[in-house]
Amino acid sequence: MGDFNIRKKSDRSVKLICNSMFELLKEKNFEDISITELCNKAELARKTFYRNFKYKEDVIKKSIDMMFREFSNEVHIDKDIEAEKLAYEYFKFWYRRKEFLNLIFENNLFNIVNCQYDLYMRGFRLMMKGEEEMSKDLEYFIIFISGGYWNMLQHWVRKGFSDNPEELAKIWGKHLNKIKCDI
Repeated sequence: MGDFNIRKKSDRSVKLICNSMFELLKEKNFEDISITELCNKAELARKTFYRNFKYKEDVIKKSIDMMFREFSNEVHIDKDIEAEKLAYEYFKFWYRRKEFLNLIFENNLFNIVNCQYDLYMRGFRLMMKGEEEMSKDLEYFIIFISGGYWNMLQHWVRKGFSDNPEELAKIWGKHLNKIKCDI
């Protein structure tokens, strides 16, 4: 029972730090935010920060991790999901978090999103029909898909979210379905 309470308290602290970072990014540049300021905003001790993070960038990574988990829990993906449907859920999810994406983009932190994509897209093989093990071909295909999603997301942010999620999903599905892969 004690370990559960410690984990619950740690999770709460991590969320407070992530939310505080988001609030501070609305006021100032990432590089100008100190760890002390972040901890003060979260109303936590600096040692709590260092118990959970090593660098400020780790807070951004953790925020993205939590969003990816939220996406996984929110979107029910099975092996029969169409590319366009998956893309629609993806872009709809990120559209609701456009303020976060804008702040990340404006602070030149979008590369962190890409690094986290690489980690999460490895689970993509579980969605592919008949792919239980990671082959070299599948690994490259997943990197291709990951890059496509990431680049479209970044371009969409750069364009100020001028297209809606449904339009982007149709574009994604239309062109991805043109690719004939025998993986």
